[in-house]
Amino acid sequence: MMPLHPTPAPALTRRPPWAIPLAVGVPAVLLALLLDEPLRDHVAALRVGGDLRRELAAWQQFGQFTSIVVASLIVWVLDPHRRPSWLDGLLGLAALWPVCQALKVLCGRLRPGLGEGPWHWLGPVGEYPLSVGDVPVMRGPWQIGAHGVADLWAMPSSHTALAAGFATILAYQYSRLTWLWAILACLVGFERLRNNAHWSSDVTAGALLGVLVARTALRQRWASRWFAQPHDPPDPRGLGTA
Repeated sequence: MMPLHPTPAPALTRRPPWAIPLAVGVPAVLLALLLDEPLRDHVAALRVGGDLRRELAAWQQFGQFTSIVVASLIVWVLDPHRRPSWLDGLLGLAALWPVCQALKVLCGRLRPGLGEGPWHWLGPVGEYPLSVGDVPVMRGPWQIGAHGVADLWAMPSSHTALAAGFATILAYQYSRLTWLWAILACLVGFERLRNNAHWSSDVTAGALLGVLVARTALRQRWASRWFAQPHDPPDPRGLGTA
């Protein structure tokens, strides 16, 4: 029978799941902040066209709704023993999106396309004139749903966060292809830079956030602990030794 209370999350290691992502990610974000403008200029100088441009645009959606649904159907049908941990990962992704949106509003960082440079941050209550038609209108990052307000939501990159989180889940399930999932997540970040939608530090922060939330959801069994039997052994795969 299904227990009324969750079973304790297994203590697979003494190191918390967020330790390594923070130790690596925070310095990476700080370094990326210093390199935002030169990296933006180098990526902007790249000329990508034809089928390659279309392929990159398609893979930019890795970690978005359709790819998650397709992967979930494959896992559910072909790998039923992975369903519990897959649900853990899905719950992590579900939590990741609102966290990203909240941080975007709190940071209020302007996207590169506005031409203000990487150090223009409004915070949660600042305002910036955005063009609505031919008329400049003051907008703040808190005005969710207002025309053009997404241009004030650069930090962090939610596309990259979801891609990194999705890649972490896939690497946990299919560790032999970790290199492939990492490449796909990096392609998403590259496309966000190439499209002038984000600074490099936005992408790096998004990747850090995605990995951190996904690792935590998997390690602490956010979903499966509610229906696991008390005698179920901890899953030793993937993140249990990292």
